[in-house]
Amino acid sequence: MKKLKNLLPYAALPLLLAVFFLMLADTTATPFREVHGENGVWDLRDFDFENYNALLVGEMIYIPKALLRQ
Repeated sequence: MKKLKNLLPYAALPLLLAVFFLMLADTTATPFREVHGENGVWDLRDFDFENYNALLVGEMIYIPKALLRQ
C-alpha cells in the first residue's frame, strides 16, 4: 500500500497535464472559409457569417490618406 502511495504523484501528473492542455484547446472556434477577391473586391453578400469567419485572400493595395468606396 505504501508503494502505491509513492506512485500516486507520478500517476496524477500526466492526468493533470492532459486536463490542462484540454482546457487550453478552443473547440468552439468558428472555422475560416476563404473568400477570393478580384481587383481588390470581395463579394461577401451571400457569405455565411453565422457559421464561418471570412478569410480574405487576394491582392490588397494600400493607398495612404484615401477613402475608397464603391
